[in-house]
Amino acid sequence: MLNKVIAQFTQEDIEHHRYGIGYEYDKLWGGKFPATTDQHLDEHEHEQLSVVAPRLRSLNLRIYQTLRTDAYRSVLSASLLLCDPGTFTTLVATREPDILASTYIFFDMPDFGIPEHGVGFYQQIFTLANEAVLLSIKVMRLHACYPFWTSKAYYGLVELRLTPRTADVPISEAHLCDILQASPGLRILEFALKIVDFLPEGTTIPVRLDCLEVLNIRMMNYRLVPNLLRMIDPGPRPLQFSLSSAPSEDDPRMLFNVPRFFSHANITMLYANDFNKDEVVGILGLCPHLQALAWDGYCPPDSPESYALISHAGIRSLFMIRCEVEIDIFSRWINLPALEKLVFYCCSFYRNNESDIRLGESQIQMELAGISPTINILGYNMPNPTENWELFDPDS
Repeated sequence: MLNKVIAQFTQEDIEHHRYGIGYEYDKLWGGKFPATTDQHLDEHEHEQLSVVAPRLRSLNLRIYQTLRTDAYRSVLSASLLLCDPGTFTTLVATREPDILASTYIFFDMPDFGIPEHGVGFYQQIFTLANEAVLLSIKVMRLHACYPFWTSKAYYGLVELRLTPRTADVPISEAHLCDILQASPGLRILEFALKIVDFLPEGTTIPVRLDCLEVLNIRMMNYRLVPNLLRMIDPGPRPLQFSLSSAPSEDDPRMLFNVPRFFSHANITMLYANDFNKDEVVGILGLCPHLQALAWDGYCPPDSPESYALISHAGIRSLFMIRCEVEIDIFSRWINLPALEKLVFYCCSFYRNNESDIRLGESQIQMELAGISPTINILGYNMPNPTENWELFDPDS
């Protein structure tokens, strides 16, 4: 089977004159291993992979079966050993949920020095790697499958996405600081792991990331967000930023506890997930350079909201994503004098608190005519207007 896949991969590349575009290992057995077969690379298959590997620019490894990992281990080791350090730049690794859904995977682990605490319940895949290949990686998108936190793969990255799949994945504050310090040229960071084993208070020195342009933490535990933001000193580049609201009214609003981050960050695009209206008002005051706001998942609360206006001098684009919009109140909220485009995606509209009476597009356009010169109303059959923002992982 691997013989066939490698042959097809090589032939397709030759036909298109594009050598080593990528290698998606999840297609080998249609995403599943045969239940009774001991899958591994034999000598002939390893020889074929050694021919293909030097031309690979990327590897997309999706692990569906964690009880039998020989084939995954063999392909991963062969790639990290045999790929050309000047060519191989992208590693995507995903551990898809199975019967051991609470576990996650480490590879490229050190022989000693693994801490007893702060790494959780994990599964190890034993791999071999050429350090030069690890150091050549520039993009890593990792979902419940990671090189161990001390791996050289974390050095010199321009894009790093660290997310779990089904359960929390812990990482110590010291390890996370080391990873950030190892990639000062990081341009894209997505992070949703659980920070543990905090350094003594007052000892964390923010890591300067002059090239940072994308920061997505919307899947992160809300209570840990200030800890992460205190670790990052963003540079002057325009920043896309995404985060989620506190999960309940009992959680303190912590964003105001990290003024240093917001005073340094040049946030021009903001994706606010599940924010209430007053939270949006508050964060707009922290983002003076904002040009585009995406507000996802708003539903009117049972209790009255404040009379504060959604006001900002620089916002040109407002995207309402999957929101409940009480049209007469919404029109009174908005004070965005520079607004050029208002987009509603998969939203429901009503008036005078009568949620059972839905409004048509012509009524909506008429009610909101004075808010924006351009109003687009997109339904469920249309693509999300923010899906191409770099905040979002193209492989997830």
